[in-house]
Amino acid sequence: MTKTVEYQKKKVNSRVTVKYNVKNPTKPSGKTIKSKISLSNYYKYSLKTSNYINKYKKVPNYITANKGSKIQYQTAVYMFSSILRYDYYYKKLPKSVNIKISSSNKINKYIPNYVRNSKTKSVPNTNAIWIQSRDFYNVNLNKLAESGIGNVFLHEVAISQYGKSTVIKWAKNAASKGIKTHLWIQCFYANGKWINPVDTSKKTYNKAQFSKILSKIKTYSRMDYIGGIHLDYLRYPGNAYKYSYSNGVTGEKAITKFVSQAKTQVNKYNPNILLSAAVMPETSSNAYYYGQNIPKIGKYLDIITPMIYKGNYNKPSSWITSTTKWFVKNSGGARIWSGLQTYVSDNNINSLSINALSIDSKASLNGGANGIGLFRWGLTKFFNFLSVY
Repeated sequence: MTKTVEYQKKKVNSRVTVKYNVKNPTKPSGKTIKSKISLSNYYKYSLKTSNYINKYKKVPNYITANKGSKIQYQTAVYMFSSILRYDYYYKKLPKSVNIKISSSNKINKYIPNYVRNSKTKSVPNTNAIWIQSRDFYNVNLNKLAESGIGNVFLHEVAISQYGKSTVIKWAKNAASKGIKTHLWIQCFYANGKWINPVDTSKKTYNKAQFSKILSKIKTYSRMDYIGGIHLDYLRYPGNAYKYSYSNGVTGEKAITKFVSQAKTQVNKYNPNILLSAAVMPETSSNAYYYGQNIPKIGKYLDIITPMIYKGNYNKPSSWITSTTKWFVKNSGGARIWSGLQTYVSDNNINSLSINALSIDSKASLNGGANGIGLFRWGLTKFFNFLSVY
C-alpha cells in the first residue's frame, strides 16, 4: 500500500511488486490518533515506511508522525487502506485523510497472520489460458484458480454471442476467484480472410481497419471487470516484406503504428488495462515476414506472448527455452508470457501429459519468462502450475 501511494503521487504507471518474507512488527505500539493528515504528510509516511521495509525486511512497529506522535502499525494499515479506497473510487489521492483511532481500539490489538499458499484463490497474475467463445459456459473457473492460472484470454465473440452484460457478469465471477479477464481480439484476420494493415490502393495505413479495432478497444476498456486487451492476428500471413513504399509506409511500420494507437486508446479510457499480444516465434525474422518488430511493439505492450508451439514446429522443449530467452532479451520492456501448445500439434490434438506440460512450462521459465500462456481450454490437462516456479 505504501508503494502504491508513492506511485500514485508520482504518477508512475508501473506495477507494484509485492515482497515476500517481510516479517511482522515485533511489538506494535503507538498513541491515540485524532488528526487530519494532509497528502504531503501521509505521502512522507508512505516513503518512510517503504524505506524501512526495504532496509530491514520487516514492518515497523509504528510510524513517527508530526510532533513525535506515533501511529501504531495497525492504525497505519487502516490509514493507508482508507487512502487507497478513496483513490479507487475517485481515481486520485485524497487531499487529506481523517484518522480517529484510540490506542486501545480493537484494531490495534491483533497482528494479521499472513500466509503464502499456492492453493489459495489469490493466484499470481502470471499464468494465462486462451478460451474460445464456444467454451464460455464450459470453463471451470475454480479449476483454473486451483491450478494457479490468474488470467484468461476470452475470445471477444463471446460478447456478440451471449451479450455484454453476461460477459461482465462472468468476468466479475472470475475476478472473485482471483482471475483477470482479457478480451481476445483478432486484428487483421476475419471470416477466414487476412486483412492488410496497409491500404495498398492509397499506399497508406489501413485506417478503416485500425478504426474498427480501436473502437472495440475503447468499448472493452470501459467494461467493468475487464482487466486486459489481448491482440491476436497482429500480423501478416508471412508476406509483410512485400509492402514497402517510397513514402515510408511499410507492412512492419503499419503493425507498429497500430500497436502504438492501441496503447494510446487503452491509456485514454482505462490506463489500468493490460495490453498484450500473441506473436509468432520466429524471433529476428518476425519483422520481415509478419511485420512484428518485437523490440518496437514491445514499447507499447505490457505483455508479449510468443506462440512457442513446439509441436507445430517439430521442436524439442529446449527450443522453448532458447526462444523465450530471445524474446526476453528483445522485449522492448514488455513482460514475456511464453505461449505453450498443450496438445501434440495442430495435426494431432491429443492433450500432452501433465509431465510433458510441466517440462515445457519449466523450459519457458528457464528462458526467463514472467509467466505461461496455455493454448487452450478444452485441450489442457491441469496441475498446479505454480509448482514449476
